Amino acid sequence: MEVTAKRRDPRQAAVTPRDRSLLVKELAALERLFQLTSKASPDRPQLMRRLAEGYVELEYSAEREPNGKKIVLAARKKALEYYLAVRAEYPAFAKLDEVLYYAGWEHERAGDTLRARALYAELAQKFPSSPFLARVPANLLVP
Repeated sequence: MEVTAKRRDPRQAAVTPRDRSLLVKELAALERLFQLTSKASPDRPQLMRRLAEGYVELEYSAEREPNGKKIVLAARKKALEYYLAVRAEYPAFAKLDEVLYYAGWEHERAGDTLRARALYAELAQKFPSSPFLARVPANLLVP
């Protein structure tokens, strides 16, 4: 059975992203908050995850625009920066399996199967009972 894109990313942003100008304003506010949040704050990894998801939503929004490719690439880069920073800086983060999955998904959407596979393998190794594993096609879980 082929896994559909909707099943791969069931977040509302993938289906109906908000208006791009609203997203840009929200991301700017979140970026300011992030700069003010101490690295020791227990809220920081959650804020980083929220920023990553905001950039993914911006990416989905720009994909629907005729000249949005440049924004898609920049938003994907920022989303990956935040997802991978959570992974590196907060290895005990409660939603690390979700972070690994969506970082892999972003690499996969960008056509970087090698990096996607590596993240999915890490997900499988560290979180063998994660519900996110069911979303990964079998051919991408193979080393």
